[in-house]
Amino acid sequence: MAQNNPTLVDLLSTRFSPIQENISEYLGAAEILALRQTATGFSDLVESLRDTKYNIKNFLARWFSDTKEFRSLQGKCNAYIVGDCTLDYFARETASCVLGISIEKKYKKAITDYILAQGYDKDEDNDDGVIWFSIETDTEEIVIRMTLQSQSSMFAVLSRSYTTGSFVVITWNKAYCLLPYQTIVLKEIYLLSDMDQGATMELVDFSEQGYKTMSVHFRDRGKHKPLVRLRRVGDRYTWVMKLDTDGVEIPEVPDSVIESCTFRLRVEEEEGPIRERETVAHYETRCKPLFAPVLRYQYVIVKGRQREDPDHVELSETLQSRLSELTKMEILKIPKAQRTADCSRWLRESLSLKWIYDRFVDFPPSWTFYDDEVTKAMDYYWKRSQYKEGTSEEEER
Repeated sequence: MAQNNPTLVDLLSTRFSPIQENISEYLGAAEILALRQTATGFSDLVESLRDTKYNIKNFLARWFSDTKEFRSLQGKCNAYIVGDCTLDYFARETASCVLGISIEKKYKKAITDYILAQGYDKDEDNDDGVIWFSIETDTEEIVIRMTLQSQSSMFAVLSRSYTTGSFVVITWNKAYCLLPYQTIVLKEIYLLSDMDQGATMELVDFSEQGYKTMSVHFRDRGKHKPLVRLRRVGDRYTWVMKLDTDGVEIPEVPDSVIESCTFRLRVEEEEGPIRERETVAHYETRCKPLFAPVLRYQYVIVKGRQREDPDHVELSETLQSRLSELTKMEILKIPKAQRTADCSRWLRESLSLKWIYDRFVDFPPSWTFYDDEVTKAMDYYWKRSQYKEGTSEEEER
């Protein structure tokens, strides 16, 4: 009986490790992404590259001697690695010497103390929420740029980026590229803001790296819109790279905190003569933070419009109402004599959730958190919106 000849899937699987290693040497990031999207049989290739070309230990070793220790702290503080270096990681380019770290303000001391203990020098704090650290090696100056966020780091990435080149983050256990086809395969970078100094500098930088800088996609002004669609972090359009977590402490923060985040890009057209307003058409990221005293973590939901995302408009209204009710219930569980003045005022004057969230510090033993219920609701509405579009995520994997 004639034996079946090995297929390309076979040759790129761990069954033929020497062949796989030789072929993968010649595969660029665009080819790897194309193979990954072609068939699930190529998953072995991606897994093997996680230990070689996409080895997170080798990537972080430039900044930290004990990368597992740093990643354990990263998970504990829910810190995201951001900036040019994250795109370099996916594109398999030589990484920028600057490592960006985005954290919530409450974790400032923990991360700062750790970085200083590694021998870095710290610049003076400034008012823009950015702290710079640097250290000289035999060959170069290594830099860490830590950005302090008053809201979740994922909300900052989505709402405050100048271009889609920043839509890449690395958590303690996964790396996410939100627009891999446009960014990695086509090498196209799209504008997310007015053409101010920061956006202009970033566009120039990407152009010098060989990327094509664009205002908006030509077809996003027509009927078929490749970028203007409802998205969720980790959905079928995201390139998710699972990282090696051997020896890394598993944090309490679940992946659902980032993978429940929904958003939508929307085209913002210029208004008025260009000489009067320094802008061109660009995308606006439609999303908003979701937080409450009865949530352990902050989330991000699409800032929907009734005609585009009726399900998520309903979700937003429902969640705000329910979280207000639950916060009120938890405060009422506290005996009057033990309630803070802020809690009593919030009950009396019906102030916003944000008002009491910013002032809530100590939680009594009776306090209950409702993150599981919120993430389940977000998942339900996401699946419902995908069903109405006529396609399911499973069908396109």
